[in-house]
Amino acid sequence: MSTQGTIRSYYLIIERLRSPYNPTKKELFKCLEEEGLVNSMRTLDRRIEEIRTEFHLDIPYSAKTKTYSLSETDLESLDTLLRFLEMNAVTSLFGDSIKGSQDAIKHLSFDTDGSFH
Repeated sequence: MSTQGTIRSYYLIIERLRSPYNPTKKELFKCLEEEGLVNSMRTLDRRIEEIRTEFHLDIPYSAKTKTYSLSETDLESLDTLLRFLEMNAVTSLFGDSIKGSQDAIKHLSFDTDGSFH
């Protein structure tokens, strides 16, 4: 998988873990599978372990509820990480647009807060 696909996987997993309910492994898999980012449960396991290692996030698995979660401390500090992952996606999109067509640049707009549309 491309680096961009891996980063997109990280972003989607973390976004799901931030939701009000704790996702199951099957729900995480389905989310990534729909985006074409995983093709096996083992790939999902690797992505979760990479997030734990690379970003030092505690992602416990509850055997009782069969769900994943994030610690309260990690939830509070996720904004910066998600912003980084989002900017990485924008950079890739922007780079691909430049390669594909100069006209595509006209369709990107950046707000003063740095978000993209």
